[in-house]
Amino acid sequence: MKKILIKPLKKIKKITINNLPGDKSISHRAIIFSSVSSGKCILENISQSEDVKNTLKIFSRLSVKSENSGRNLIVYGKGKKGLKESDTELYCGNSGTTMRLMTGILSAQNFSSVLTGDESLSKRPMKRIIEPLNRFGADIYNSEYSPVKIMPNRINENIYFLPSVASAQVKSAVLLRGIYADNTFIKEIYQTRNHTEIFFKNTGSDIKVKGTEIYLKKPDEINCFNMFIPGDISSAAYFIAIGLIYCPVTVKNVCLNETRTGFIDILKKMGADIEIKNISQEFEIYGDITAYPSELKGIKINGDIIPNIIDEIPIIALIASFASGETEISGAGELRIKESDRIKTVCCELKKIGINTEEKSDGMIIKKSEISKEKVLTESHNDHRIALMLSVAAMLSESGYEIKNTECINTSFPEFFDFLNEYTL
Repeated sequence: MKKILIKPLKKIKKITINNLPGDKSISHRAIIFSSVSSGKCILENISQSEDVKNTLKIFSRLSVKSENSGRNLIVYGKGKKGLKESDTELYCGNSGTTMRLMTGILSAQNFSSVLTGDESLSKRPMKRIIEPLNRFGADIYNSEYSPVKIMPNRINENIYFLPSVASAQVKSAVLLRGIYADNTFIKEIYQTRNHTEIFFKNTGSDIKVKGTEIYLKKPDEINCFNMFIPGDISSAAYFIAIGLIYCPVTVKNVCLNETRTGFIDILKKMGADIEIKNISQEFEIYGDITAYPSELKGIKINGDIIPNIIDEIPIIALIASFASGETEISGAGELRIKESDRIKTVCCELKKIGINTEEKSDGMIIKKSEISKEKVLTESHNDHRIALMLSVAAMLSESGYEIKNTECINTSFPEFFDFLNEYTL
């Protein structure tokens, strides 16, 4: 297994991150909506993650043309009915978002498709997507896992969906099928990230959102659009952690969508000194976040904020180890079915570096601990969130840590190592 040594941070007074990669969730949806739009779309600051690249590759196999220049992407939309059948299986790599959202779009086409993924993705549940889509007229092979086999099918006039899990991916898959149904109504358990709804609103669709209720009327077409994709708050989280513990950190042009800023809300409850400035809005609201070294305290984290922070829980767990008292996270059973069992892997790896953690069925307890001063060998478990969390821990240590299998970071944040080289010894 390949392993690398992540070194401690240099003695620096302040860090400013000017060029954070575009938000991954928004980038996926930008490619989807532009591909079925009525014309040319320009997407600035698109994520360069492997996950997003896999979404783009799939649309190229469905006859969508695009031009890529660094972080800028031009997509030539084929319209609602312009996608063409691929002569090969459609490979999603490690991207659950790609597989689940593409299932929604492809479930409404008049041709067959097969979606596949890597070994890790092939173990992640798909029934939660397939069963509701089949109820609304799709014809998808009803398997618990991939490959997902989708047949040509009829479109129901109306979709009425009450999801049993709080999942933006499940909701979005159904909404994307709703591009082709007459009317779609969804009532969520908790409000989940709402990027899909924002895209419908900004591309000419009649969509109404009231709390957890969403009503979508079938759009005649998806209007073409240009947009700037703000920085990914899930990526910014790793630098914010450094800011709270080591030295002031400013991250510019970060997505501040209210369904994504639960991470900031949690940190403020823990006593974090965080400042937000220079707020702008195009499709999405964004601004500059500065985090200052803070006296943090442990809190209880549960309830309807969990879906909002699900990607940030590993780094929250690390931050909590620097907070007085204990932090208890519960209601986060969804972490069991991510790229790894993140409850188990977070607790396992934090214990290796000296942090007092206790695994629970739906979360964990983290107590204030002194991070190991010795060089420790850790393991990513092929999970990018775990690898990134451990990298931050290593940067905050005295001797650095070795991490096995860091290649998985490319699935979400391939530029991370460039930042490491700039700020570590």
